[in-house]
Amino acid sequence: MIKEMIEIYRERIRGLDWMSDATKEKAIKKLDTMGIKVGAPDEYAEMSLDSMELKSYEDGGSLVENVMAIEEANRMDLQRYEGKEVDRSEWLQAPQTQNASYTTVYNDVTICAGFLQVPGAYSKDASYEQNLGALGVAVGHELSHAFDISGSQYDENGNVVNWWTEEDSAAFAERCQKVVEYFDGWEEAPAIAMNGALTLTENTADLGGMSVVLELASRKEDFNYAEMFESWAHLWMGVTYRPWLEQKAVSDYHSLDSIRINALFPNFDEFYETYGITEGDGMWVAPEDRVSIW
Repeated sequence: MIKEMIEIYRERIRGLDWMSDATKEKAIKKLDTMGIKVGAPDEYAEMSLDSMELKSYEDGGSLVENVMAIEEANRMDLQRYEGKEVDRSEWLQAPQTQNASYTTVYNDVTICAGFLQVPGAYSKDASYEQNLGALGVAVGHELSHAFDISGSQYDENGNVVNWWTEEDSAAFAERCQKVVEYFDGWEEAPAIAMNGALTLTENTADLGGMSVVLELASRKEDFNYAEMFESWAHLWMGVTYRPWLEQKAVSDYHSLDSIRINALFPNFDEFYETYGITEGDGMWVAPEDRVSIW
């Protein structure tokens, strides 16, 4: 799945009408050199525990003191990196973490084992469409971070380098501004609205991930689009309370959960075709107001 999506991303970059060939080549080079980490690392770095002392309640310890001891041991362990070259094969997340990520300075995508299980983004018992709708969009999301407003400032080696022509950079900024304006003001709950500028990188990544998945879907026989869309929606189902939403709305780079569904889907023709949505329906967005970058 990941290999197919990388190939589609390569094709989509080559087909962009707003990017010059010079910038396209740099973008494709970054894509081709991107590292992919799935599941768990082959080797684990040895951590020195000599400086760490954990005590039970019976021995006079506490949870707070034990956490502080672990943090201090981690800090001391970082000294082993001094004078050594960066090891790009090292994982920055524990494999049991239920998450996926893109690291700009490594130019790599990590899909943790914890994310590859229920209630994460993958199940061996799910249909292809369901796994593509959850895990596939998430993978495409992380790939897209290499080319969002932040990731696009780094080259294929993870160095801060401007690899854009001036004209392409201006065209990219114009499209990003449209994404900002589109998502700005969408409400997760009454009077809890999204900040389009704050959430730009993550919204761009969601748009990119869904675009790549829909391109892949179009190449499959008898693809069930409803299963794919609803799998992504299911990934973001949750129950929370208003103060938490209020805090997240002003501090989180991600749009809040329902926005990642309700604001995302109306940008794609396949959504309208799948559910028969027409002008006047609640999730209708006029074609000229829909946004796309990659």
